[in-house]
Amino acid sequence: MAITTNQPVEIQFPEIPFDKLAISLAISPLFEPTRIGASVAMQCIPYRILPDGTVEAKREAARSIAIGDAFVEAQNDPALAVAVQTIYGALGQFVAAKNL
Repeated sequence: MAITTNQPVEIQFPEIPFDKLAISLAISPLFEPTRIGASVAMQCIPYRILPDGTVEAKREAARSIAIGDAFVEAQNDPALAVAVQTIYGALGQFVAAKNL
């Protein structure tokens, strides 16, 4: 049964889509006796920018992914393989630039 409210939620700017994603990414090493892996957790939160510059996030529409070992799964997932190579390549350049 629905309950009717006297204060309905008004959607401002319904014509402006939530067409951007804010991404939270966590990569953690997996140490095994003969190799190293990487577990990955990622959350994508849709957001939009309104005409006045306000950023509006739609957290209830967040999409998440968890990958047990990205190096293993990348062997059968070309899109994941490209992401892993790109991210680790960029991190390698950053580490070198900062002399870490």
